Amino acid sequence: MPSFTRKAIVPFIETHASGILVGITLIALLLSIAFLIEQPPTMDLGETGHWWPIIQNLIQGKGYAMCEPEYFPYCTPHNDLTASREPVPVLIFAIVALFTNQSLLAASVVEVGIYLAVLFLTFFLTRLLANTRAALLAALLWVVFIPSLELLPQVSGEAPACLFLTLGIFFILRGRETNRWRDWLLAGISMGLGVLSRSALIFILAGLLFGLLWEGWVARRKQRDEFIKRLWASLSILLIALSMLTPWVVRNIRVFNSPVIGTTLSGYNLYRHNYMLGSDNFSRYIAGEEAHQAIQDLLARQPALLGTENEAQMDRVYIGAALKVITAHPLRYIALSLWRFLPLWFDWQIDEAYGTRTPHLDYYEMAVQGLFLVTALIAIRKNWQHSWPLWSSIAIYCLSYMAVVGQLRYLIVVTPLTISLSAIGCWQVLDASFTKKAVGNY
Repeated sequence: MPSFTRKAIVPFIETHASGILVGITLIALLLSIAFLIEQPPTMDLGETGHWWPIIQNLIQGKGYAMCEPEYFPYCTPHNDLTASREPVPVLIFAIVALFTNQSLLAASVVEVGIYLAVLFLTFFLTRLLANTRAALLAALLWVVFIPSLELLPQVSGEAPACLFLTLGIFFILRGRETNRWRDWLLAGISMGLGVLSRSALIFILAGLLFGLLWEGWVARRKQRDEFIKRLWASLSILLIALSMLTPWVVRNIRVFNSPVIGTTLSGYNLYRHNYMLGSDNFSRYIAGEEAHQAIQDLLARQPALLGTENEAQMDRVYIGAALKVITAHPLRYIALSLWRFLPLWFDWQIDEAYGTRTPHLDYYEMAVQGLFLVTALIAIRKNWQHSWPLWSSIAIYCLSYMAVVGQLRYLIVVTPLTISLSAIGCWQVLDASFTKKAVGNY
């Protein structure tokens, strides 16, 4: 009977895949609408207050500017040019704001569009890696992932970065099978847009290029030209991505006389979340009020500051101070970085850091994250060679953030990759269970 049930279920899913995907999409759309009705977009919600002022200044002809004294204490109307937020999300939402009278609701509609696009990309990515039934499960898991819904009423860089990274990984997976120049071109464009949406993706880009070269090197004995193919693929992706990054870097050199590749917030975050390494209670998330006091204390110890420093100059001050603390306590820094896995994956102790208790819904999210992690590891264990673009990207991204700060909202960018592996792992467990029951009954 169990064997018959499996034989009935799998063909049904495969035959009705399109209808099931349409149903999942409708559920996602209804959830999006309900979420926006329950939580309408406002300036003080989530990250909107950190992105929307740049967008407004840009479309009003004031330039790529914003003054955030909590991060950069010497910003003024004459010293407010910024590189604190990546350019691609700003440009996307600036176009929306320009044609909708700066409507936050219109920006949320774009967020919904990205949310649905990631749903389809997660489906196609998983189907390329495994099969249709795993792909449908992955699409469903993305729909029930609450943190992705929480992005809908706010303007931030997470959703665009998530979209472009998933797209880039899809084309890399397809390029490994087809070796078509078109796939490598689209992979390079997608990864370039991804880095310009979330600068931490530059580490994933480097890891993917190394992985492609290594894969070609290993395969060269069976196919002599395989390494050459991978070399050209890696160079193509690298050159395309670098060409897309160049305007941002050149702009920053002209504005700050400094080649800012990512954002000017890197140093601030590095100091904020590591300044307390010299204290006994160092394994914790640093909330806003404590961070403000830590920055004020740092500035008081910097007599050489003129009070006119721009963002790039302050970024160097923060990085220098952070490295001084880290090098003084290297073992504690390693321990803290490992501890940050918990807030990065589960938002562990984040609410407590801000003086509130963890909501009950957050425990559901933690359980879901735990399920994703365990089932993804199962999929990796059984197929680590073919799936390396996904798990290596997740690992590199996690390590890059664990070195600085941990919070679940940062992890959303790679969540479609995790979900893809998780769906594959879930079906592997189910298949093993069906097989066991069938053998037992026999």
